[in-house]
Amino acid sequence: AMFVESDRRAAAVIERNIATLGLPGAILRRGRVADILAAGATAAVDLVLADPPYDVVAGEVERLLTALTAHGWVHEGTVAVVERATGSRVLSWPDGWDAWQHRVYGDTRLELAEWVPATV
Repeated sequence: AMFVESDRRAAAVIERNIATLGLPGAILRRGRVADILAAGATAAVDLVLADPPYDVVAGEVERLLTALTAHGWVHEGTVAVVERATGSRVLSWPDGWDAWQHRVYGDTRLELAEWVPATV
């Protein structure tokens, strides 16, 4: 598992949780998500869990989803789950993402999609 966090205090909590749980191979990358994604992946991932601050606009989240695909983070079948505020605009998933029915839990909306690249 790889965790990405820019906030120093939140990163410290993640590091403690990794140590407490003894997660083998788990790493924490500190920095802005956009910068980490732009650096590229060493291997594609099966699952992306994104919990951006609720005040991040949908367009920024959509740009990050595009960066996932552009920099080798996903493969066919990768699932992305994005946590958003129920009052925020529903995401317009970039091409290649097959959006699933979103789910609402109180003031939280979970938006899910699977990477299904177009066949030529």
